[in-house]
Amino acid sequence: MDEILQRPERRSDDPRVTRILENVETLTEDIKTLKATIDAVDTQTREMREFWTALEGGIKVLRVLGAVAKWGGGVVAAVAAAWFAVKHGGQPR
Repeated sequence: MDEILQRPERRSDDPRVTRILENVETLTEDIKTLKATIDAVDTQTREMREFWTALEGGIKVLRVLGAVAKWGGGVVAAVAAAWFAVKHGGQPR
C-alpha cells in the first residue's frame, strides 16, 4: 500500500487511482480519530473497571467468610448443646 503512495507517477492521470488514494487518506484519518476516541474512553472507564474488579474480589471474600460463619455457627451450637448437657445433666430447666 505504501508503495502506491510513494510512486504517484504511476497512473497519476487515472481518476480512479486518484479517488482511491483520496479514500485511503480519508480512511487513515478516520482510523486515527477512532483510535484517539477509543483511548479517551479507555482512560475514562479505567477507574470504573478497577472498582468493579475490586468489588468482585470483596464479594468473593465475603462469600468465604459467610461459609466459614455458617460452618462455625453449627460448631458453636453443638458445643453449646454439649456444655448444656454436661452442666444440667441433659434435663431442661
